[in-house]
Amino acid sequence: MTSVSFTGVRKTYGDAVALEALDLSIAPGEFVALLGPSGSGKTTTLNLLAGLIDADEGEIRIGERVVNDVTPDRRDIAMVFQNYALYPHLTVFENLEFPLKARDRRVSAAEVEQKVEKVAATLGLAELLHRYPKELSGGQQQRVALGRAMIRDPKVFLLDEPLSNLDARLRIRMRRDIKALHEAIGSTIVYVTHDQAEAMTLATRIAVFSNGRLQQFATPAEIYSRPANLFVAEFVGEREPVLLEGVLTGGSGRMIFETAGGMLTLDGAVRHLDALAGRRVVLCLRAEAFRAGREAGEGDPATVKLVELSGPDALLTCALPGGAEICVRAEPNAGFARGDGVWLRALPDRIAAFDPQSGTALCRWE
Repeated sequence: MTSVSFTGVRKTYGDAVALEALDLSIAPGEFVALLGPSGSGKTTTLNLLAGLIDADEGEIRIGERVVNDVTPDRRDIAMVFQNYALYPHLTVFENLEFPLKARDRRVSAAEVEQKVEKVAATLGLAELLHRYPKELSGGQQQRVALGRAMIRDPKVFLLDEPLSNLDARLRIRMRRDIKALHEAIGSTIVYVTHDQAEAMTLATRIAVFSNGRLQQFATPAEIYSRPANLFVAEFVGEREPVLLEGVLTGGSGRMIFETAGGMLTLDGAVRHLDALAGRRVVLCLRAEAFRAGREAGEGDPATVKLVELSGPDALLTCALPGGAEICVRAEPNAGFARGDGVWLRALPDRIAAFDPQSGTALCRWE
């Protein structure tokens, strides 16, 4: 297991800044996902680590060694690409053995066979060693690509959107397989993706990028529940949250949020917002931040505008009396329909507040 670190790393292409002042430390054995939209800097970070491009400024380390001037073949890393890059004229066995022979032609046939069989057994490829890539499914090809990276026992694995060419169900199965593989081998993995579901399910920590800058580096739970800024709050999550600007009044765990589109009572859910009383903020309201019910509460009810069934939940788009719309969860058997009046109950620690100008988080979590 090997650590990876970036210190003050910058990369530009002419006047365009691809990566700015990156400071990132990955612990030995971590599975870190680099997450962000196209052009955010995540692939640039991976390519810098791989040695495929050179940094303009800063220092990159693999373990204790500075690798800025080390060629890719001497960095002791292995890459897995989204197109698998298998040799079509070679069998699975020959594809797996290729990195060993390419690195050291003096390696014995017995040693090669032993390593190939061990990797094949780990990845469930033992019965496929004599097949060609065209005879394999997408998931099988992906496992061969992983095996070809594993067989050299590199210090760091670099995975560049390896599941993007698979269908939805197969991606879910392969996420499980990659997670199990990481737990089995314990190697350091750096994984690039634009799919936040992949990042959330696979990674021990996630680095979120936007416009060439690292926005937040934290565990999946913290990224989701305690985003550092509005970009992270909006980008991470299955459903885009509702962002409402207004003023918080009250305190001691009971607040009223006054916005141009109506008022929300945040009863018993917002002790981490007490210090923001009287301040104008932007609230990030995810669907799970509220539960909708028929039991009357304070103030006027919201009005159901749309009902969507989503597995074990119903998602209600509700209009506040002032017109602002938010999405909330409800029990699917509650029988809510368009036009119904509902009262909304805020849930503890599910609401985050941000500065309207800078977009930075203002919460003081307990």
